[in-house]
Amino acid sequence: MGLDTVELVMQIEEDFGITISDAVAEHCRTPNDVALYVYGQVLARPASGTAPNPLAARFHELRRAIAELTKTSPDTIRLESAAAEAIPRPLRRTLWSTTKIPHPELQRPRWARMCILLTSLGVFIMLMGFFAAIRVDAASAAILAIAISVPPTLVCTLLLRSFKREMPRAVYTINDLVLASCGTYRKNYKPLEGEITFPQVLLRIRQITADQMGIPLEKVQPRSRFVQDLDMG
Repeated sequence: MGLDTVELVMQIEEDFGITISDAVAEHCRTPNDVALYVYGQVLARPASGTAPNPLAARFHELRRAIAELTKTSPDTIRLESAAAEAIPRPLRRTLWSTTKIPHPELQRPRWARMCILLTSLGVFIMLMGFFAAIRVDAASAAILAIAISVPPTLVCTLLLRSFKREMPRAVYTINDLVLASCGTYRKNYKPLEGEITFPQVLLRIRQITADQMGIPLEKVQPRSRFVQDLDMG
């Protein structure tokens, strides 16, 4: 690690009261990577106040469920872990259906979505051709074709429902899954005194990086690469 990186790590450790090993630092390429690790350490600590931290509780609940289903150690499942790798595709529907966690909905693969679209268009075009052959006016033909094409489209959608095994949109890490599963609850959630949230961690990491490099905060984005984009040595 270069001098800039060492000083940044030391400042983050002091700011959050945690320890970041050299191995972890080597794998943190962006402020978002650092924030995920730091936030994981924050969640591991007891929440201040008398009420539990709902995000911490959801993370530990999800980690336990994944570990039991995949027969792995809970310690290997971290906030920064890739969700698609931590939860194998054949096990996702089982996890979604057997836990009480309100997961965001799984997605169909692209080929299944294309199949539904092509079924709808194919039926519509075929019906338009049929109505044109029997000389139904265009407006009436379009209305009838749309109405008749709905049932086959719904049948195709239901038949392909079992293929919904792809991770939800915008869910790339376990942290994304935790935040998404807490979405309904978090609308009315007020952080406890002294409690820290992931956006706060990410913002503070960006601020520390900007101060360290002597550049405007706007240049330090969550996905900015320390070496390639910020020239950090």
